[in-house]
Amino acid sequence: CEELMKTTLDRIDEVNPQCNAVILLRDRTELMDEARSADQNPRRGWLHGIPTAIKDISNARGIPTTMGGSRLSKNFVPNFNDFHVENMVQAGAIVIGKTNSPENGLGSHTFNERWGATLN
Repeated sequence: CEELMKTTLDRIDEVNPQCNAVILLRDRTELMDEARSADQNPRRGWLHGIPTAIKDISNARGIPTTMGGSRLSKNFVPNFNDFHVENMVQAGAIVIGKTNSPENGLGSHTFNERWGATLN
């Protein structure tokens, strides 16, 4: 899990400046600690230790949700996981952050005024 997390974060560091896909990334040290812990503990499910980014229209405990840069949600940090996020976490996924989305999830392409366009 630790090696996969390091590789994933290194790749995000390398590619994300050009494609702007990951807009909110959790602290690297915190993520590496979670990956090490996953290596040292029994498997939790079929996503055990897998780094997972979710769309910015989904809520994940402790990670800001801007709903694609909406001014209505700019300071919202949920203290809960949405149902589908909780299912992934219970299956062992490590939520690393949020990916860009259209404002309020409306639109067929990923662009919003706050985060800009995704170029992937």
